[in-house]
Amino acid sequence: MGGWTGLFILTSNASAIGAIRKIFPLAISGQPVNIEPNKDFIRVDLGPYVADVPGTNLARLSSDFGTDVIWLRFHDDTETFEFHHWRAGVILRSLVFGLYEERTWEKVEGTAEPWEQAVLFGPGNLQSALQEAPSNEEKEELKRIWREAELVPGRTEPALSSSDCVDQVFRYYHLR
Repeated sequence: MGGWTGLFILTSNASAIGAIRKIFPLAISGQPVNIEPNKDFIRVDLGPYVADVPGTNLARLSSDFGTDVIWLRFHDDTETFEFHHWRAGVILRSLVFGLYEERTWEKVEGTAEPWEQAVLFGPGNLQSALQEAPSNEEKEELKRIWREAELVPGRTEPALSSSDCVDQVFRYYHLR
């Protein structure tokens, strides 16, 4: 799958496209941003290498249209994953894994979303982590982390598959 950066605005309001074009007049390459209207949402494809999340603009977009805005960035070769979710201008969840610090949770803010449990804390993911743990104490700590579904910045567990995370987000929010 490679990498991708983009966002979804969960509205079909055509005037949102103009607002998006003001935030993203050009992509990194100087080409127009690819905006794809759908009956339930608008998809904005920014390519794989956008540097920063325009959080203030996306919060305003979410507020102005009274809807959800979801920012996604991932690259499956490096297992980087970034997810931000606003609703009516309020940030609900921010997750950043491996973007600047390899295979490490860099940011965890807000309330866990339902899609996270299966992809991050599934039994198969725990079994893989337990196989790598060198001591019984570390195995018990991993079991506790999974039991409590605990994400902590600076920690490497739970590891993730960025493409699996994106797939779960797409499924949960019906973004296909």
